[in-house]
Amino acid sequence: MKFSIRSGPNDKYVNFELSGSEGPKTGNVWAHFHEDHAVSLGTFVTIAILAAFVLAAVAWVCQVYQYPRFYSIAESDFRAFHDSHCLIVGLIVGVPLLAAPIASGYVAVISREPIAWVALALGLVGHGITFLHSAGCHAALNSAWNREVIDQLLASNLWRSIAWSLQAVLSLWLLRR
Repeated sequence: MKFSIRSGPNDKYVNFELSGSEGPKTGNVWAHFHEDHAVSLGTFVTIAILAAFVLAAVAWVCQVYQYPRFYSIAESDFRAFHDSHCLIVGLIVGVPLLAAPIASGYVAVISREPIAWVALALGLVGHGITFLHSAGCHAALNSAWNREVIDQLLASNLWRSIAWSLQAVLSLWLLRR
């Protein structure tokens, strides 16, 4: 059995083709409950762009301004400073962290553009660094100021900043297509 999906006219329908022992069957499924509530592929590309740009911008601000400040905060003040940093950054990036992979994944699957898959992969690299490394660094810094951990955070954040920046640029390029 073969099943393929591609977006239909005006991205309102999902076309399918099933191949089996009875021969091929084709058709389409109305992908949305009502035309007024239809979400186009362009909308998902826009969401992916906005989310990636927010994540990249925050990552670069942390890279060039916020994380280097960690070195100059007195150890006695560091915990309160770090807690405040984590709260504010978490509030800013919370929704984009959820929206970026969902929107980018939808765009990659529906558009089937290779560049969309590359953008998704870059975003997932940024997410992987965030959840598999940076979160652990921040957990360690919750306990106490530690130069080695700050060094690791800065080094890994550079890669995260680059990945999300490239994702944003590639997603923007998809909108132009």
